[in-house]
Amino acid sequence: MIFDNTFDIKSALKNAPFLHTWWSFTKESTDSKKVFTDELERELYIGHPLYGLEVEVLANGQGDDYLFKIKQSSQVCIVHLTRKHATEIPPYPITQIYESLDDWYETDYIPDFFDILGVPSDLSFLNKM
Repeated sequence: MIFDNTFDIKSALKNAPFLHTWWSFTKESTDSKKVFTDELERELYIGHPLYGLEVEVLANGQGDDYLFKIKQSSQVCIVHLTRKHATEIPPYPITQIYESLDDWYETDYIPDFFDILGVPSDLSFLNKM
């Protein structure tokens, strides 16, 4: 059985990033990535948690959700870009900051993956098989 004690699906998800509904920007050109960092910069207002910080886009989720790495730290953030092409009014662009990529995986990415599958993230259903 694939889900025995020798296979840890949560570790597998963390070591094979951006499965299911996230698309990696790893192979995208610098110009392609710049489109999204420029849009973020246009939308930010003084006082927004990302204002004045340098970021790099890592991935695109469903819709207009983007995963950015904050270059000055180990933090990452999910930002819902509005595509307004201008400074936004608080609370937009809605932003969730995580202490690290691992924190994001554990807090949101892995639970969302299991939610999409419709199974509990603790894999308790496997004990019934």
